[in-house]
Amino acid sequence: MINDRKVYTLLIAIALGVVVGVAVMNQLSFSLSLSPQEQRLLAFHREGQAAIVERKDVAMAGTRCPISFVPLPDHVASLAALSESMPRNEETAAIHPKVSMILVNPSNRMAVVDGRLVSEGDQLGLARVVKIERNRVLLHNKKGEIWLTFE
Repeated sequence: MINDRKVYTLLIAIALGVVVGVAVMNQLSFSLSLSPQEQRLLAFHREGQAAIVERKDVAMAGTRCPISFVPLPDHVASLAALSESMPRNEETAAIHPKVSMILVNPSNRMAVVDGRLVSEGDQLGLARVVKIERNRVLLHNKKGEIWLTFE
């Protein structure tokens, strides 16, 4: 009888604990904690319709390349492939930043340069983001200005 009483008391205590826990959780509200950059991206919306540019091939008669190319033997490695296989280090990234995305609408201009979300006026290493256009980003540093485009 005493063991039954302890079991019933334990079961009632567990049930009461679950009910109180559920009631407390319903009263609490959790909000998203986003960084300022994530909030800016979440608030971004494109105004108007996207412009689709139709590109047409242009054939020009009577033109030829003034440079003659000599094909390389198969055993010679391509220099372009070698440079593309090189890892980007801090020094290379500072000299040649890469643009991976540009978002532009009438009220907001943002770009992702070397994995960082930047707006006009932001610092990017030793350079300042001066202007963001639809297809390019203008940086200004001690050496002058440089336009970055998609690669």
